[in-house]
Amino acid sequence: MRAKNGKSFRSFFFPRTEAFQQVLGDWLSELGTLGFAEDDAVFPSLDDLIQRAPGTAPVPPMQSSAATGKAFKAATALIDRCCTPHSARDTLVYLGNELTSSRKEERAFSLNLGRARPQVKETYYAKMTDEQRRSTIEGLCASTHFTAKEQSMVLDYYESRFERGSKEYNYAKRLADRRAAARDGEDVLE
Repeated sequence: MRAKNGKSFRSFFFPRTEAFQQVLGDWLSELGTLGFAEDDAVFPSLDDLIQRAPGTAPVPPMQSSAATGKAFKAATALIDRCCTPHSARDTLVYLGNELTSSRKEERAFSLNLGRARPQVKETYYAKMTDEQRRSTIEGLCASTHFTAKEQSMVLDYYESRFERGSKEYNYAKRLADRRAAARDGEDVLE
């Protein structure tokens, strides 16, 4: 991933982001139909969003984050709430706090956000290879990993605290079924 000031880092999909992964996959497919290649910007400026001829120079990333801010503002206008790209990042930080339970998982989550400067990484987080981080993030993506809130919902489900057929009941039932399938050694699909 290319970041600010010419920096880059490798990032992996976070757990619980499957719906967003689908949207990104659809967008990448759409760019592919326009002839965009691997070296082209994933989010180009509007002027560059045209059919591309093979062998042309790579499309550069936008020079400013203003368009991203505008896109977030437009996308959240109907919910009467102002969300920014940093809101999305803050949500991932919160998710990491909920899902991680070891220093290794916390470190992988933090590095996956691109948060650690080299000095901080060496001093506080120790070294972690991309492969170690990928493996740890994939472990967090496993369907058997529950947040404290989800664990509480499973307990409430078994204690019959939800009205049958309610949104909470149905969600808790799916969680309980996933937990039971994982305990029985079955493959669990979302």
